[in-house]
Amino acid sequence: MKTGIEVLDKYLSELQTKNNKVIGVYGQGSYFTKQKDEFSDIDVIVVWQSSYPSYRQRIIVAKEIGYKTHDFKDLPYVQKGLDAFEVNEIYNLGHIKSSDFFKFDKDIANLGDYYEEQLMRLEGFLSGKILYDPKGKLDKYRNKIKITPRVKKVLRSQIGEWLEEDLKLLKKATVRAGSAYYLRILTEIITYLSILTELEKGKFPGSIKWYETRKNGELVDLLNDLEKKLEKRTTSQKILTISRQLGFKPSTKIEA
Repeated sequence: MKTGIEVLDKYLSELQTKNNKVIGVYGQGSYFTKQKDEFSDIDVIVVWQSSYPSYRQRIIVAKEIGYKTHDFKDLPYVQKGLDAFEVNEIYNLGHIKSSDFFKFDKDIANLGDYYEEQLMRLEGFLSGKILYDPKGKLDKYRNKIKITPRVKKVLRSQIGEWLEEDLKLLKKATVRAGSAYYLRILTEIITYLSILTELEKGKFPGSIKWYETRKNGELVDLLNDLEKKLEKRTTSQKILTISRQLGFKPSTKIEA
């Protein structure tokens, strides 16, 4: 198989079997959408014909071909397996079986606790780069995914309900002393507003961490204004100092 990335080709070719092939691979995230920075990993989704190999199988193969392994796990509740390994750069791979992948668009009508994951999957796929698609299945599916009136109605109803509850809490948090609770509620509200704003434009929302760099409008202006007032470096330094006093420091572990 040829994805155009030799590290992936070598790894996935070793994992494939006669009865379980990779039917598609695509890259998503900042590395593939011209938002790359010093912290960007190579994020790739692998779609398998049937069940993806277990994390035990995957880590054995990665070690055998000489890759530096960091974190391998299977997450049944989000229907995928995750790998993090290193070959000059950090690779983050998500593995999913085709029967789950090709129902992403149907799942969003039934939002659960992992609603952001569900929505980001679709945006990541639509804005990402198809690397391997020998039978054109990924391309065909990409052209099928749309924000239909029904999808928009379902999402607006559910997320709007959560938003209105948080707006009620925000009113209380605004007049009460203290900022910690206010900041927590504000973060949730900004997430909901970013999702609803994109839905109004007929688009699936992506990761909130890139929202200001990819979008425009009143919400982006608000976030840019907040950033100017936050003094992030000073605040972060104080947080680090308090953490170290308690015996904690930033993790160096790389997670999938």
